[in-house]
Amino acid sequence: MIPDKLKVTMLIVIALFFIGVLRLLKRHRLQLRYTLLWLFCTFLLFLLILFPQAMTWIGRLVGIQTTMNTLYIFLIGFLIILSLSLTSIVSIQMKEIKTLDQNIALNERRIRNLEEKLQIEDEADKEEKGQL
Repeated sequence: MIPDKLKVTMLIVIALFFIGVLRLLKRHRLQLRYTLLWLFCTFLLFLLILFPQAMTWIGRLVGIQTTMNTLYIFLIGFLIILSLSLTSIVSIQMKEIKTLDQNIALNERRIRNLEEKLQIEDEADKEEKGQL
């Protein structure tokens, strides 16, 4: 069992974390889909703090002897899933950056071609005016 003082402290920390995630969402520093992930994790932690016997029950159901080992396994699993999620995000962003970089290169080439075309037309106009 978790002592009451520790339980209250943990609930306050969870509440502050929850508020922090919402503030990041409000300031557009965190996208909604990632906010939902963090809010879901916060909700799970909140439930585990209120009902610590659930961790013991889950551990026994899976065959884990101690509650702390169950907690460590869940935390390691969460970190692995989080790392996979972040790796996926980085991969998608790398593809987008590559596409944007290619578009920039194509646009720069188009601009150069147009500038060369304008310069040739300007020179042709000057030659025409000089002949008249």
